[in-house]
Amino acid sequence: MQQNHVGVTPNELPVLQQAMKDLQANVAAYYAATARGNDYGQAVRAFLVSTQTLNEHFSQNINDKNAYINLLDSSTLPGVGFIKAVKYARNVQQHVMHIISPRANSLVGGLQGMRTYAFWDEIPQEAHDKLHTRTKLLKPFYDGVLFDKEVTETMLEVLRFFAVVAPQIVHRDEKAEWSHFPLTSQPGMLAPRLHPEEPPALVDAQTWLNDRVPNGDARVIFGQITVEDVKYLVGSTFVNRHCFSPFVETASQVECDIAAGFSYLQGNPEENVEDITDTFNQPLQGAVLLSRDSLDAWTVPVLQIEPQNDFHVAYSIDVWQSIMSGENPRLVPESMAYATRRARRLNAFLPPSY
Repeated sequence: MQQNHVGVTPNELPVLQQAMKDLQANVAAYYAATARGNDYGQAVRAFLVSTQTLNEHFSQNINDKNAYINLLDSSTLPGVGFIKAVKYARNVQQHVMHIISPRANSLVGGLQGMRTYAFWDEIPQEAHDKLHTRTKLLKPFYDGVLFDKEVTETMLEVLRFFAVVAPQIVHRDEKAEWSHFPLTSQPGMLAPRLHPEEPPALVDAQTWLNDRVPNGDARVIFGQITVEDVKYLVGSTFVNRHCFSPFVETASQVECDIAAGFSYLQGNPEENVEDITDTFNQPLQGAVLLSRDSLDAWTVPVLQIEPQNDFHVAYSIDVWQSIMSGENPRLVPESMAYATRRARRLNAFLPPSY
């Protein structure tokens, strides 16, 4: 997704990064609000303001503003319509007596929690009639790409647009991941996209997931299990001394991850790792483990995958096979298998209380 359609000077970058960070935070806040039954309309309105702030910086304040304006006026770049649609909704919110708030279309969930899926509502004609002429011209964009669309999906499209236009403005954490992302995977639900870079089509999303390294600090290999002549490595992903998620990867995928700079380790968890699941209220992705000491005290780096016989430690073979089954599209629907694998690669660093 690394493209650059608009130039950004070093002096402009801090302001744009801060504006992008605010926008990223507002999208994450909206998603979190839909799981708590809070007033997610407030988060939507904050999203509209932060999006338009960034849009105005690009169209009015930067040196290369003409390139950005031309992009909005003539480009077929995906996402242009979303920027114009958001501007329309924000102007409705700011300039006429109408409150922008999405309508809840469905509330789904179960033992793993509930989530509201909301959709952009219709703008009443009486509100539209009060707008300035230039804003009225933007209504077809609102009707085309926002109205009646699920809110989180459209927010991710806006983030994706700005990241393509000027990738350097994305605000990232110390591990180079987008700040406030990925969004939290919710077990038991076929969640929509969780990351602005995640493609909407499943086949493209599979490739994207394989091409980026897992989140977390390191993975410790606890076994190799061969299924239908394919060697799978299984183990746990650690953040510092904690593990919140297991992993299942083909040997070839592990080699790709190592080549991309991600750390795989090998060691015996016996007397080195304890199960602390019962200290958490609701683990998201399985057992929670704690290394009694730093990982380097009982593991060694894996620099390449050597031929070896199958083995397993930490759990019984039945447990590992059960863990593996959640990602097997022959045993569960392909979309569900992807959701499980995505959670283990993207959300491996999230504590159960997140």
